[in-house]
Amino acid sequence: MNRTPLLAAVALTVLSAAVAHAQPLTERDVIERAVAARPSLRAALLEVERARLSVESEEARYVPSLILDAGVTRTETPALTRFGTRVSAGTTAEAGVAARKTFAFGTDLTLRLGTAFQRRDSGFVLEGYPAQPAVGPGYGFNARLTLAQPLLRGAGRQVGEAALRAARVERTAAETSRDRVASELLRDVLSAYWELWYASASLAIEERSRALSEQQRNEARARVDTGSLAPASQLTFETALATREEAVLAARTDVERKRATLRQRIGDRAGVLNDPSPDALPEAPSPREGARDAALDRSALVRERAAAVTLAETQARTASDPLEPRLDLEAYVQAQGLADRDVGLAAEETVTGQAISAHVGLVYETPFSSTRRRAEAARARIAVETARTQLEEAKLAVASEIDVALAEHKAGAERLTLAERTVDIARKQLSAEQARLATGATTPLTVVEAEEDLRSAELRVARARADLMQASLTIDHLTGQLLARHPL
Repeated sequence: MNRTPLLAAVALTVLSAAVAHAQPLTERDVIERAVAARPSLRAALLEVERARLSVESEEARYVPSLILDAGVTRTETPALTRFGTRVSAGTTAEAGVAARKTFAFGTDLTLRLGTAFQRRDSGFVLEGYPAQPAVGPGYGFNARLTLAQPLLRGAGRQVGEAALRAARVERTAAETSRDRVASELLRDVLSAYWELWYASASLAIEERSRALSEQQRNEARARVDTGSLAPASQLTFETALATREEAVLAARTDVERKRATLRQRIGDRAGVLNDPSPDALPEAPSPREGARDAALDRSALVRERAAAVTLAETQARTASDPLEPRLDLEAYVQAQGLADRDVGLAAEETVTGQAISAHVGLVYETPFSSTRRRAEAARARIAVETARTQLEEAKLAVASEIDVALAEHKAGAERLTLAERTVDIARKQLSAEQARLATGATTPLTVVEAEEDLRSAELRVARARADLMQASLTIDHLTGQLLARHPL
């Protein structure tokens, strides 16, 4: 058995996994994995498709329909005579084709063309009279145009197109709901991603600080061995190194915790999840002018609640219509033809209108009590008020969130500038203290303190960058820009 192809495939798989593991995690990576794995977005997309099909179904509500009917009836009728009971028999066959059209304003129009076949057999014979022959076959044709027009319940486009308008509003609501779910998904996933970036950046800072402490400890040992440094001074660097090792362990634990959070956010706990590159500095976009007004106008939550108000208002307009009194106008006109053993004559009589029938009538129906109608109308009004209240509540929440996010973004930008300036000063201070220690002009403790100042300043810079990115994500989410920046 040739194992070369199998071994080659295994080697290629291992190599691909190693390459993937070596690549740092990017924003696009976590977004694509979240879109593929999170059921909430898939459910929102399915809801949009369902709403789209509902609109398509309602738009096809008034498509004309074809009606075909056919039937054969065999009738045997008993009759009393002075000679006893006798039975007469007959056969009737009918067939028809009709086209029916319902209009948006409630009118129902039907055109039917029908044909009939009749035959009556001789049922009995009277004494002293000749036998009665069979009658037929007779052929008949008819054409009927029927009109039904509601005058109260179900009349007008307001009622006829109510379901279509509601379906369109539901489609809009489903689309805004999809946008909200997608934007929230992006916000949560990217927030967890940048928290993992901060944890990775903090680990890199702690590891550099530990490496520096280890280097300083080794240099101190060498100087103690040469007698240029007191043995007690070495303990300062030993203590600093032990502290840095504890900090590295804590930072690694934090990375694992943030990595687990990100896995949960993207809905993929089993896959390989690398860390972002600590050197990939986040670039938080500045909020646009008028971000507060944009949030109140384009926030996915506000648009979703506004669509809910429109839907409630649409449904309220016709909520009580099915319970209104019914007054329908019914009318038809019909042409008929009938001939004995002559199909052509029957058709001619129908076309020339030898026998014309017409009917006009009204049908009225009303419940004895209007309690249910009033209750349905009141329930619809309450639904509208509830939807409007929820819309106002959403606007208040969005206004509060955008104000906080804008304030945090402004403070975060200032804090980042100050922290970066502190890093520059701390780095220069550390270099100066290390030079002074080499000449014996300062103590090891001063150098350790300077290194601690630099480490703390670098951690504050990383934290400020992550916080600024979090504020930008919130602003983009509230103003509807997050989906535009990261299209799914």
